[in-house]
Amino acid sequence: MIIRKAIKDDLETVASIYNQYLGVSTMDLDPLTGDDFSALLHAESEKLFVGCLDDTIIGWSAIKLYSKKQGYQKCCETSTYIFKQFLGKGYGTQFKKFILEECKNLGYTHILARIFSKNKKSISYNLKLGYEIVGVQKDIGYVNGEYLDVTIMQYNFKK
Repeated sequence: MIIRKAIKDDLETVASIYNQYLGVSTMDLDPLTGDDFSALLHAESEKLFVGCLDDTIIGWSAIKLYSKKQGYQKCCETSTYIFKQFLGKGYGTQFKKFILEECKNLGYTHILARIFSKNKKSISYNLKLGYEIVGVQKDIGYVNGEYLDVTIMQYNFKK
């Protein structure tokens, strides 16, 4: 898989991949469009990357500010989504390792991840990559008629 910076023409595919996960691993419930991702193309400290096999986009990863408040300037969140038919083939791990390096290069010292607590596979996966669990927000999400806990995980470059 080749990972490159996303361009405007990639955004509808990025949205299509993301929309596969609505209400499953994201709090968004309504489909997004490419326009919803366009700000990531131009932000100085936020980035959007796509992964391609033979010029076909199979997934994407983003680095986003955790908060616009100045005191959080060294903390970001990342997202990685892969077309479901390409899961379990190592592409997610390739993306995650790439994105960790990009976060470090951008000067971030902490990455925050918010994961549905019932998504044990994702939590376990992130633990293996060096994230640690730092808390749980009880019943904070409400998706498809169900209250959901969210596990907060953190990757600390300072350790």
